[in-house]
Amino acid sequence: MTSEADATTAPEDIDDIAFASVLRTGLSPEQVEFLRAYLCVGSIARAAKLSGIHRQRHFEWMRSARYVECFTEAQSQTAIALEEEARRRALNGVLEPIYQSKELVGYKRRFSDSLLAMLLEANNPEKFKVPDKKTETKDNINLNVYIPDNRRERVPVEGEPETVKFPGKKEGDDAR
Repeated sequence: MTSEADATTAPEDIDDIAFASVLRTGLSPEQVEFLRAYLCVGSIARAAKLSGIHRQRHFEWMRSARYVECFTEAQSQTAIALEEEARRRALNGVLEPIYQSKELVGYKRRFSDSLLAMLLEANNPEKFKVPDKKTETKDNINLNVYIPDNRRERVPVEGEPETVKFPGKKEGDDAR
């Protein structure tokens, strides 16, 4: 089975196919053009400029339930594309040029740990949810706990007491 627009399709046939798809959606050709541009750029202002349609027209079209349905689908597809790009950058990284004396000498692959953390949180919030910062009250106690990982030396913080005493602990016991 061949697709609607394969390599043997003449350009005028492609226009007919595009027109048929417009008829199936129930949208005007302007609306379809705007939504195609939106899918490419993910921004109402940029889609308006790219399609040559004033951005205010989009907001007028938002009064139509069918257009809202199609625009919501376009937003969903754009969000999926953004997530895929974030995943690619987090896992595969991006190549950044390395210059010496204004001459390109190579590339370095840079990964995004922050994108990876956001993807983990979004896909498994029970496990990777970052706790909300709570405002301090007089009952809150800030406690820095040192857990050795056998790879780093403990660096004392200026003004930090050497030992922390807890109620119920004997005098010689400390929190470290």
